[in-house]
Amino acid sequence: MTLAPSTAATVPAAFLDTVARIPDAVALRGEHLTLTWAQLAQRVAETAGTLRALGVHPGDTVATLLTNRPEQWITDLAITFCGGTVCPLYTTLPPNDIAFVASDAGARLIVTERSLRDGVRRAGVEPAVLVEGLPAAEPIELRRWTIDPQAVAVVIYTSGTTARPKGVELTHDGILTAVRAWDAALGLDDVERIISWLPNAHVMDRVLHYSLALVRGLDTTTCSDPRTIAEQLPRVRPHLFIAVPRVWEKLKAGVEQALEHQPPERREAARAAIAAGLQRVRLEQAGEPVPPALAQAVDRADAALFAGLRERLGLDAVVVAGSGAAPISRDVLEFFHAIGVELLEGYALSESGCLGAVGRRGQPRIGTVGRPLDGVELRLAPDGEILLRARGLMRGYRGGRDSPIDAGGWLHTGDIGTLDGDGNLTIVDRKKELIITAGGKNVSPARVESELKAATPLIAHACAVGDRRPYLTALLVLEPGADPGAIPAAVAAANARLARVEQIKRYTILDEQWVPGGAELTPTQKLKRRSVLARHADAIDAMYAAG
Repeated sequence: MTLAPSTAATVPAAFLDTVARIPDAVALRGEHLTLTWAQLAQRVAETAGTLRALGVHPGDTVATLLTNRPEQWITDLAITFCGGTVCPLYTTLPPNDIAFVASDAGARLIVTERSLRDGVRRAGVEPAVLVEGLPAAEPIELRRWTIDPQAVAVVIYTSGTTARPKGVELTHDGILTAVRAWDAALGLDDVERIISWLPNAHVMDRVLHYSLALVRGLDTTTCSDPRTIAEQLPRVRPHLFIAVPRVWEKLKAGVEQALEHQPPERREAARAAIAAGLQRVRLEQAGEPVPPALAQAVDRADAALFAGLRERLGLDAVVVAGSGAAPISRDVLEFFHAIGVELLEGYALSESGCLGAVGRRGQPRIGTVGRPLDGVELRLAPDGEILLRARGLMRGYRGGRDSPIDAGGWLHTGDIGTLDGDGNLTIVDRKKELIITAGGKNVSPARVESELKAATPLIAHACAVGDRRPYLTALLVLEPGADPGAIPAAVAAANARLARVEQIKRYTILDEQWVPGGAELTPTQKLKRRSVLARHADAIDAMYAAG
């Protein structure tokens, strides 16, 4: 069990507390490097000395373009110990966006790695240094020097679904406030081992992996390629695992495909076991008693099947599993609950400093993102927009751009939600993305898209269309090598879970791939809806021209 976390007021002070508590415990594991907390501190001191020699002074901003690896953590901490602000960039950014973010942030220099050097060169960002070959310099002394808790520790650039990204400024106090709020809500005393796999420019990784690990002293394995996360899980067997919905969808699909290849008798037994698990989950969620015979059947299934499935997935040691950053299908949530993985939904934004809401262990309300974290005030505007107020929200946007935080301290999230009688929040969709059909019906495209992707692992991306149209259609992008012949059945299955007004009447399969940071997707794989609709206007018009 981890020791009591640091109560320090700044990120470097929290790190030093952890180094003092557990110097010889493993802090970081990478592909070619494992470091204890004491060794990590030494590497940080050396890198901070190098950055000082390169001219990094308190108040400077340093950009980083690095994969999730121990050297990224070392560099990040070194910048902080120089009194600087870290500006992490998504590795999928094209050169023009690298140039924009580095300029907008006012970066003193950029630290990158060999595999990403060409993008920095084409962006023309200078000076640029490689993390693999930082020149040697005298290490600095890591000590508790005065850093204002309200100083900006990191500036995270939002994905930019409709325009240029904006730099969200998060303070030391804000980051630590968020870490402690999540720690209290999820009860993380039994978490010791995690995997950090999201880009370090993602607020979820920044707070719930990197910063949490520094405060709690967690044993963290870094994953430099997020596409390999399913392969990494069985090797790491984390106690805490938080992922975006697409990862959970793929894990579910992998289990189902594996079961389909079992002999008929075993396949039918597995289907019956999962059906029993789903029945128990649905009864529990409805507040109805679970018949003893059903409970016993699920217990037998857990011993005979579910425990093995969790081990195969690498989730056998997990005590907290979470999904966030985008809507997830109820079908996916129920599946994991059925096989013994209590998958919780959470909600937060970069602008909120990763503060928001989450389901609680032992009492999840499937289909909601749970209740607000301690210290977070949440209310709905008359039009349903979610408003948040808390210590720890962003200080503002870099460059003083118009802030979504009003004079009363309320963050206008741009998301539409509902609250149940117990205070659990359900996310409907983005305020600006709701589809209003020609018949005046409001439809959440995110819900429709979630059901389409949950219906089959063959659909990589979906974009629902229908604003001011008589019915809904969809643009679909398939996984490489997928058989289009399986898509009609998948669309029919999704439609069966949707209300009539939400159902897809026609769809077009696009013969292309959408990549993070491209024209259709942000670096965090959110749809750039306006761009998609504009680029594929002809295909959309053709679906409606058929009458």
